[in-house]
Amino acid sequence: MTGRVGVRDVLPEEFSTGMGRALMASAVEDLASSGHREAGLWVLAANARARRFYERFGFSPSGRSKMLPDPPLEEVHYRMDLTRGARSGVPAGA
Repeated sequence: MTGRVGVRDVLPEEFSTGMGRALMASAVEDLASSGHREAGLWVLAANARARRFYERFGFSPSGRSKMLPDPPLEEVHYRMDLTRGARSGVPAGA
């Protein structure tokens, strides 16, 4: 069963403070404790900063993408396997 991580916006003044990691850790932990085996999310393809954040956290591109209609923007899908043990909220490589 795949759980969806909803929009998690962090104000620019909160970048690099740990706020984003805390929010994501909470969301992923909630999904895992609810029995989800995978987490998924969509992000704008052009949002390099967010994509790097998700990748450092442990998400990987699933290969799926879609176009938003107005304005036309591409979104890409990321996924995380939640069966590989408990998530600590610490991004990979941190």
